[in-house]
Amino acid sequence: MGFWRIKDYCPNPPDNPIQDWYDDQVEEIAVAFDFALHIVARTEDWKKSEIRPLVVPIEDPYVGLYKILVDVELSYQKEKRLIRPIGIWRPDSRDFIILLVSTEHGNDYDPPLIRALELQARWEKKEGETYDREV
Repeated sequence: MGFWRIKDYCPNPPDNPIQDWYDDQVEEIAVAFDFALHIVARTEDWKKSEIRPLVVPIEDPYVGLYKILVDVELSYQKEKRLIRPIGIWRPDSRDFIILLVSTEHGNDYDPPLIRALELQARWEKKEGETYDREV
């Protein structure tokens, strides 16, 4: 049992776009993703963690969004793949809700962070569902 619950936001249940993304990944990315979420769920206070920060707030104009840092070295590619689960951190409920998963390229994200803001607005209107992610 961890300190945090990791949840997938599903704007159009029962479809789960986070799980769909995960299912499409090569094993190296899936393993790194699972490992990062496992560590995040079991770290009591991310701000005081002695390991590299794994959860980082995203700057203006995306205040309120956080990214989990998942850097993956792929055997068939020179550059690391920077996988970023983007979500909402709710310390009062001990939830981290993943809105989408992006790949970071410098200051650009694919899909773009504006999409995460749209999903956050829908979640705040209580549209869709959240599903627990096993970590």
